[in-house]
Amino acid sequence: MSFTLSKTALGIALALGSGVAFAANNATIEQHGNWNDSSVEQGDSQNATATVESWGDANVNHVLQTFVSNTTATIDTNMGSYNRNRITQYLVDDSSATINQSFMAKDNEATIDQHGVMLGFFPIVSRNLTATISQSGAYWGRWGNNDADITQTGNNADASISQTGSLNKADITQTALNFGSGMTKAEITQVGLNNDATVNQFGGRVSATVKQYGTGNSADVTQTNLFGLNQLNATVKQYGNYNTATIKQY
Repeated sequence: MSFTLSKTALGIALALGSGVAFAANNATIEQHGNWNDSSVEQGDSQNATATVESWGDANVNHVLQTFVSNTTATIDTNMGSYNRNRITQYLVDDSSATINQSFMAKDNEATIDQHGVMLGFFPIVSRNLTATISQSGAYWGRWGNNDADITQTGNNADASISQTGSLNKADITQTALNFGSGMTKAEITQVGLNNDATVNQFGGRVSATVKQYGTGNSADVTQTNLFGLNQLNATVKQYGNYNTATIKQY
């Protein structure tokens, strides 16, 4: 999916944080059943809220928010498997995205993308971003095999993934443009068997924490310093047997 940056949109983008008042938009979708699709698109506003709640299997939900600030997006999937949830926030400030896949979650996918835009050589940086994914399978049973992915580019970003069950995968990728006092943080918590956690961070003033409880889990953290900002911090804690942990800092 592609977007064209119009003059109007650019003006609004440059006005973010300038104190200009925009009307609040609110969108809510609730679906019960299987094989349903839902989508919410919001743009050119402040204080926008999008909420999607679904019950069942094999549902596809997508929230797209562009050129907005002080915005919130939430997708809740309850008692379902094979669901695909995505939140995309493009050129946003002071915004949060949350995906919850709960109660015996199995074979689900959750993806959050938050980023700015390049206008030639001039970056418009998204700031103060929060992304959270929670996937709850059974602790030691067959439930699991869920995928969670968060990608963030901006100043002062915070990403968190929590998973229970087996054969889950969590991936956080952050490009930290932390000029000033900004800090970019990533945290992954997994409880169960044979789970994988991966954190890739580019930039300076970044922090990564991985906690895993169980057997046969793997954690991999890579941090690459950019812009000479330094301050790379990484911690991995594992409780159980046959686990592996790797931290790389450059």
